[in-house]
Amino acid sequence: MKFNTISADMEKELLSLEKPVGQLIGQDGNAFSIMAIFARASRTAGWLKPQTDCVLAEMRSDDYDHLLGTVMTFMEESYDE
Repeated sequence: MKFNTISADMEKELLSLEKPVGQLIGQDGNAFSIMAIFARASRTAGWLKPQTDCVLAEMRSDDYDHLLGTVMTFMEESYDE
């Protein structure tokens, strides 16, 4: 996936971190809701605020499809019911 605001070095750093786990299936598909799920999951995974903010900025940098691609790159889907 091509990122608009994340450099190659930052991408490598973010992908080396523990991947946040969040549940998107069955949740509100609104862009703000998806970003909130990611933010909560990244805090739980121990990400620092600047790391989370970097991914959130990338999510906001383009259209809805880009937001979904970004969240699926940096967050693992949880299938808990």
